[in-house]
Amino acid sequence: MAVQDVPDLLAGLFPPPDAAKALRLSTITLAKWRSAGTGPRWCKIGGKVYYREDDLRAWVMAQAEAPAAPRSSAGINR
Repeated sequence: MAVQDVPDLLAGLFPPPDAAKALRLSTITLAKWRSAGTGPRWCKIGGKVYYREDDLRAWVMAQAEAPAAPRSSAGINR
């Protein structure tokens, strides 16, 4: 198999600076989240941390919150 025929298995993987930029966060925030076991999923290959694009997208979508229920004005004295 020639080198040009080898698939780029790291395509779609973001190193922390690129992931942070995509999420508009600092690399320090991502490092703290990794240490705390929160934030987007990540993997380590050859001692280097990477984030899969699909995992970044899934994490962003999971951050969506349902709209708050409207407050009732019943029982409020004015």
